Amino acid sequence: EPGQEQRLEEGAVLRVGRTLLVYRQQVDGPAEPSPPLGPLVSPFGLRAVARELEALTRAPPANVLIEGETGTGKELVARHVAAAVGRAEPFAPVNVAGVAAGVFESQVFGHVAGAFSDARHASRGIVCAHDGGTVFFDEIGDLPLPLQPKILRLLENREVLPVGAERPVLVDVLVIAATNQSLAERVAAGAFRRDLLARLAHAPIHMLPLRDRREDVFALI
Repeated sequence: EPGQEQRLEEGAVLRVGRTLLVYRQQVDGPAEPSPPLGPLVSPFGLRAVARELEALTRAPPANVLIEGETGTGKELVARHVAAAVGRAEPFAPVNVAGVAAGVFESQVFGHVAGAFSDARHASRGIVCAHDGGTVFFDEIGDLPLPLQPKILRLLENREVLPVGAERPVLVDVLVIAATNQSLAERVAAGAFRRDLLARLAHAPIHMLPLRDRREDVFALI
C-alpha cells in the first residue's frame, strides 16, 4: 500500500520508474563498478575473486581449485588464472565427467605402443602434450576413486606414468581443477581422497552464483 513501510531483504530488486536498484546493507569495496575480470563482466560480485587472483600472481601456485555452481564461469576464471601466471598456452580443458573411466588414464597420461590391444602407436597424452602450459580438470569431484592416486602423483611430483610404461615422465604444468560439488562432503562420504583435496585446496577460488550478485545481471545483459 502507498505510504506503508516495507522491510527489504538483502539483495532485493526494486523498480523505480525505468530504473532497477539492488538493495545492499553493505557494499564490498567502492561504490564505483570494478573493471572486467578478464573475460568476466562483474562490476560488483567478483571482487573477492579478483583479490584472490591478485594474490596468485604474487606467488604463483602449482595447483588451483575453483569451486562454484554450474554456470558461474569456472572455465573462464581458469583461463584468466592461467594467463595471469604466464601459463595461458597451451591450455587443455578436460571434462572429467565426460571421459569414460576405462580410457581416462590413457587419454590423460598417455600410453606406450602395445600397452593394450588398440595401442598400435604410442601417445603422449593430454598432460605431456601441454607441458609448459595448463591442464584444467573440470568436475574433478566426479573422478573415480581408482584414478585419484594418478592425479595425486601429478600434483605431488609433477610426473605421470603412461599406460604400459616402466618409468614416469616429468612434466611442468599448472593444474587447475573445478567442481560444482562440496569436495569436503565427498571426502566424508568416502568418495574423494583427503590428501588429494589437501593438494588442490592450497589455492582455492570460490565463485558466487549469479543470484547472490544480482548487480552483475545488468552488466551481463
